[in-house]
Amino acid sequence: MFIKKVNLVLAALCTIFFQGILSLELYSEERTNQWKVDIVIEKKPTEELIKSRKAELDEKIRREREAAEKEGNKENGKILGGLIDRIKDLKKQVEDKVIPLLIDKDDSNLDKKEEDDINAPVLVEISISGELLEINNKYLSLLPTIGANEIINIPMNQVTSVTRNIIPNGVEDIIVGDNDFRVLLRDGSELIGEPTSLNEESLSLFLKNTELSIPLPINEIIRIDREKVPDGSPDYSFPEFPKKHIASLSTGEVIAGQLLPSLDSDNWLRISSPILSSEVPLSLVNSLVFPASQETLEEVERQLAQEIKIEQDGNNKVPQDDKIEVNETEEIKVEIAEPKIRNLVSLSPVGMLWADKVQVNEKEVIISTLGKDGISIPRGSVESLNFGQEGLPSSAPVLVWGGYSDEDDEYLKTVNSLEGRIPQRKLLRSFAKVPDPDFVRTLKRSRVLLVPEMEGFRRTKMKESMEVEGRGCPTWQETMRGHLKRGGNIIFLSPTGEALSFINECGFGRLSSGPAAAGWELTEEGKKTGIKLDGFIKNVNASHYYRRSDPWEVWGQAQGGVDSGILIGRKVDRGWVIIFGSDFYQQNETIKEVLHSLVKFNGRR
Repeated sequence: MFIKKVNLVLAALCTIFFQGILSLELYSEERTNQWKVDIVIEKKPTEELIKSRKAELDEKIRREREAAEKEGNKENGKILGGLIDRIKDLKKQVEDKVIPLLIDKDDSNLDKKEEDDINAPVLVEISISGELLEINNKYLSLLPTIGANEIINIPMNQVTSVTRNIIPNGVEDIIVGDNDFRVLLRDGSELIGEPTSLNEESLSLFLKNTELSIPLPINEIIRIDREKVPDGSPDYSFPEFPKKHIASLSTGEVIAGQLLPSLDSDNWLRISSPILSSEVPLSLVNSLVFPASQETLEEVERQLAQEIKIEQDGNNKVPQDDKIEVNETEEIKVEIAEPKIRNLVSLSPVGMLWADKVQVNEKEVIISTLGKDGISIPRGSVESLNFGQEGLPSSAPVLVWGGYSDEDDEYLKTVNSLEGRIPQRKLLRSFAKVPDPDFVRTLKRSRVLLVPEMEGFRRTKMKESMEVEGRGCPTWQETMRGHLKRGGNIIFLSPTGEALSFINECGFGRLSSGPAAAGWELTEEGKKTGIKLDGFIKNVNASHYYRRSDPWEVWGQAQGGVDSGILIGRKVDRGWVIIFGSDFYQQNETIKEVLHSLVKFNGRR
């Protein structure tokens, strides 16, 4: 996908010029109804652009063929030829589904996908600021800050996001109360507030910084955790896929069983087991973990049974399933599931909600979520709206942060390495030196934080930036941990020297460089990440290794038994911190595939 980004930013000189024309009220901080609207418009490519794209693709094909010849990779050619033959055979049965995968019958060296890329429209990204008036099913109505004093209606299929320009006074200074809990839901939604009542169907949560009490379906909750745990409270670890409700109390007890509403009060909860029934006030609960869904438990049990079967077979290979004979005359049906399009509503500071429908009027944001319609949220509590996100947070964007990276080298090469592997519109970029509001807002709607080699990081530089630009901003540790608590992942590429101290200061543990090797191979834990590579993997320039150190898991170990790894990871809160020792100064298809797999990794192992 080819994108031309257009930023409508006024220079300070222009601002001064227009101040004499526009009303001063336009820039008043009291007007908190100023929003930035991000728009994507499709434009047909010009003939010159099409020619340029074709030349670029021809050159790419030529380079790939030369590289294949130099490697003497004839076996791959045979495999590819066999794959094409199988696809052509399948075409007879599912022609309408497989045709896009086949090479065209003419002599062109471009397949159908490449032709589509050449003729793909140009996506022009535009940002417009103004007074947000309304959002309905068809249009977003906006009174632009700059320009003619006329309302514009923007088709919703062109709007990607809406972000508040001015945060209302007092929102950023919210103090976490003793009764504030963080509630995590199965669809990735996350809310902060005070639980007020519990019944057989829902837990009522009074949202922080609002006057809204929202009922959360019991079967949609993963867990609730007190934000401000009392001093001296024990720290418990819970099963990743519990089969019962488990509650830890501020008094030190841990009870497990079936969650039931209290017999006497909605402000109490009852947990019952065959040998014990306990009833406690909600105010004593530090954490409450809900059992995994039946589908999750069945999948876990299936994987466990498979692992036992492998062990019983007495080898490390997955036993082949019994072959299933298929009648050649049987019609093959190919079903492609349509992605469920949903919208991400970011609240300030109470979390985020995935919504099926979003509408905005003068005072409220009205959403449909969790099986309920017409849930009204005050506009002052909404920080941003992101439209057209796919189903789960794992499909949310990737934020590539280069605040201390070489923007013109490793950073650029890292971004380019993902080209064609993930949709372009899922890549967001930031070069912030401090976790300012823009960076934090962008991170909140991202699934992955990708950090290219921090070549320019110095602790003194970071400290100076925080003192000058970061007044009132959270620390990097708070920002990173918040991302992990939401279930996001962080990927560091080839951190060395002082960059390792940054990782330690973020609370992820002390790391040190380890002995290098000529190459590496995946461990059994590493294979669970979804990386489809076997055998010896050669290093590229430059590759760095790290000493084994608990609680880090080694996913890619140095070959030859050297006590170090090039790929390591550890689980923190609901997310994963991953370190890959390639800085992408040089790269190949193998290294690109590793990074692609790490970006897709969702922690379900």
